[in-house]
Amino acid sequence: SRASGVAVSPDGDALYVSAAGNINPFEGYISHFSVAPEGQIAFQGCVSSDGSSGACGSAGGKLLHDTHGIAVSPNDASLYSASGEGVISHYTIDPLSRQFTWADCVSNNGSSGACEDVPGAGEPLADAEQVAVSPDGRSVYATGSAAETVSHFETGPSGQLKWEGCVSSSSTSHCAQ
Repeated sequence: SRASGVAVSPDGDALYVSAAGNINPFEGYISHFSVAPEGQIAFQGCVSSDGSSGACGSAGGKLLHDTHGIAVSPNDASLYSASGEGVISHYTIDPLSRQFTWADCVSNNGSSGACEDVPGAGEPLADAEQVAVSPDGRSVYATGSAAETVSHFETGPSGQLKWEGCVSSSSTSHCAQ
């Protein structure tokens, strides 16, 4: 797998790395590492598209396919990832173990009922690459390279994603210009 994104917890005790497969980019992974005070890292666990034959937890379906950017919320309770399949996923982080569990997502097409569907026509999340969380943790932003978009999500009390809209330089994205 090739690493495609990295995020550090606000207190520096945990590191999260996203990766896509070398041969098959649709084999998406997010791994969790603990970080010692001296900076050494140690593998703690992972989530993958298919569970990697029991080596990782499973996110199921295409939620992690072609995963790129990841970000941790300022309160260290949520992790977000951007997938080239047009999916922005939210994971909750256990405050003690720092392990993360898939919670919800937003996608261009609802991803077979697993995700909230972006309203309206167009695919603003196509080829989603990067994701960022605002300093107050109330907003998540994602870029989509296919339609040159920046999408905005509001976060709920538990970090869940709620679509708010997008801006784009392309009129085909159905976003504000």
